[in-house]
Amino acid sequence: MKQSILFIVINGDGLGHLTRALAVARRIASINPNTEIIFHTTSLAADIIGKMGFSYYYIPARERIPYYVPLKEWERCVQSQLCTILKDHQPKVVIFDGAYPSTAILTPLMADDRINKIWIKREGDRSNMIKLDVYESYFDYIIVPKEVGLGYNETDSNKLYFSPILLVDKTESYRRKQVRELLKLDDTNQLWYMQLGNGESTSNKEIISYILSILLVKKDNVVLLGESIINKTINMKHERVITLRNYPNSMYFNAVDFAISAAGYNTFHELLFFKVPSIFIPNNKVLKDDQAARANRGQDLGIGIALNDTLQLREATRLLEASRGKFQKNYEDLDFTNGALQVAEFLNDFM
Repeated sequence: MKQSILFIVINGDGLGHLTRALAVARRIASINPNTEIIFHTTSLAADIIGKMGFSYYYIPARERIPYYVPLKEWERCVQSQLCTILKDHQPKVVIFDGAYPSTAILTPLMADDRINKIWIKREGDRSNMIKLDVYESYFDYIIVPKEVGLGYNETDSNKLYFSPILLVDKTESYRRKQVRELLKLDDTNQLWYMQLGNGESTSNKEIISYILSILLVKKDNVVLLGESIINKTINMKHERVITLRNYPNSMYFNAVDFAISAAGYNTFHELLFFKVPSIFIPNNKVLKDDQAARANRGQDLGIGIALNDTLQLREATRLLEASRGKFQKNYEDLDFTNGALQVAEFLNDFM
């Protein structure tokens, strides 16, 4: 009988939780191919799980169901589905990756003492957010993917700290020459990657248009415009703007010269991992994640430019280009490993 691991992934509008879980799942599959890996998720990108070769169960997030459906009814459906999954697959390990575990998730998990319960819990939230320490006691271990530049107290007995968890390793991504041939770029072209988070808002489109108006003044600049696969297309048309609606976009980062990006956990660390000199524009509409603090930490470490006022963008792009050598030297000093394999090896010991 196969040993099973269940990932419970509760995602909001983004892909952060799912991406981390898939990063770990892929490494577990490579270490121990006989492990049955299954997902239970609310992510709109659930089909990615299947494309990566894993089985999954999907239930819409609370925000995606009609307003007249009572919360208790949704929770009943989540709990019922999870109980069935636990009964059918009998996982030895359950990994939860989400903002917080609801009662609908905790109740079935707590009913079975044989399950090793683990929470992948990203820190670095806004200071005014409600602390979730009380939920940690329901889990055997809390896995904390570290943030570059953030200090940690690593004395907590049930917390384990790992390097940032990333989906794509440098050896897996497309080579620079390969990407530039695919995109039909000359050696003289300078490739900028741009991704500002949620692409559906009108204000975001206006900011993107403004950024493009600055970047495209230089005739050799080409912009790779990253779109989320779960949002509406931004639909920016220009002969030197290439829309990248793919997953994961980090597959292309070996070929990127500079980036202008929001400061979400995944993209921030992916750009640092691939040593891409970047301007980080925090998405302050995200309620929980403190993107401004993350961008500022990057600037303090000399590995990025934090930009809170887009009117200063023209000067920021000049500074980024002029300081490319300095940034890349700082990246070398910063060099960190991908924590996904470390986490997978830890989880494999339970099997």
